[in-house]
Amino acid sequence: MTRHARLLLGLLACATVAAQAAVKGPDAGRYIATDEVVYSFVDLSAAAGVSVLRGSDDGMVPLTLPFAFRFYSQPYTVACVSANGALYFVASASLCDGFTDFANTDLSSTIVPRDLPALLPYWTDLTFDQAGAGAVFYGTVGASPSRRFVVQWNNAFPQGSPNPVTFQAVLAEGSNEVLFQYKNVALGPANPARNAGLATVGVRNTGAPANQQHIAWSYNSPVIAEESALQFSSAQTPACAAAVTSSVSIVRAGFVYNALTQRFTQTVRVTNVSGSALTGPFALVLDNLSANATLASATGATSCALPSGRPLMANATASLAPGATITFALQFTNPTKAAITYTPAVLGGADAR
Repeated sequence: MTRHARLLLGLLACATVAAQAAVKGPDAGRYIATDEVVYSFVDLSAAAGVSVLRGSDDGMVPLTLPFAFRFYSQPYTVACVSANGALYFVASASLCDGFTDFANTDLSSTIVPRDLPALLPYWTDLTFDQAGAGAVFYGTVGASPSRRFVVQWNNAFPQGSPNPVTFQAVLAEGSNEVLFQYKNVALGPANPARNAGLATVGVRNTGAPANQQHIAWSYNSPVIAEESALQFSSAQTPACAAAVTSSVSIVRAGFVYNALTQRFTQTVRVTNVSGSALTGPFALVLDNLSANATLASATGATSCALPSGRPLMANATASLAPGATITFALQFTNPTKAAITYTPAVLGGADAR
């Protein structure tokens, strides 16, 4: 093999590892997070978004949500939006007064201000009080029952940074999924705030860490890429959901070994091939999984569906239209590196989150 060929194979191998999706969770509240999601930024600053917090440093504003958003099984219609890249769910607008949040913390060990349930797309000390800064924009896109509520921090400056960041949090009606999207976070290689290097990224419920209901994606680590997205969703698919395997096609990609995580990964695409919509949420069930492997990304196991104890991975999609597809990113531990075998099945039609 020539030196050029070896170099090319090495580059391809590195690209394969870099392309592997990361999955975190489930936590004690059955939330999971993944970066295997399409980046599709909804730029409210160039559309019909309403601006708030312009010129603010450490400001906070209450917003009324256009629909009830369920977060860790609790519905909310009011959120406090902070200039510092955070959104908190509250029972009333008055609870947005009287606290500041400029000092981000490690979600795995420290509560957020007032121990509020929180979405933290880019929680750090940000300001709109300098030349070139923008504002927070918010607005609703789409039509009921599939609306999306978007909050966008547009040209917010990390403290001490000569360059701003732009990112957004998107709340989905019905599925209650949360999408963080990052338009501009690179900032330059010498900037310590680059790629969320001085920020907290994740979600957290009230009462954590005692009940461990949080997904800490990153803390003061430059891991958030330019033009990327993260999705947080509930994995509350009951094991008694109806089998819909006969109504879908299941296409499994080949296994890929990630030397960094020492796990085997596989993408499974489930497509509705019936003539009518299927009701979710959904779960991909692994029947007869070979004894040499464990589904590391499992979000539960069947209990009342027979046979019980089958590992599953949940997807919170509320409805799957004819021809539509959902994707599962599986991760397996497999110390022996023997062949991984299983029979896939799909459950759907549950009414809980």
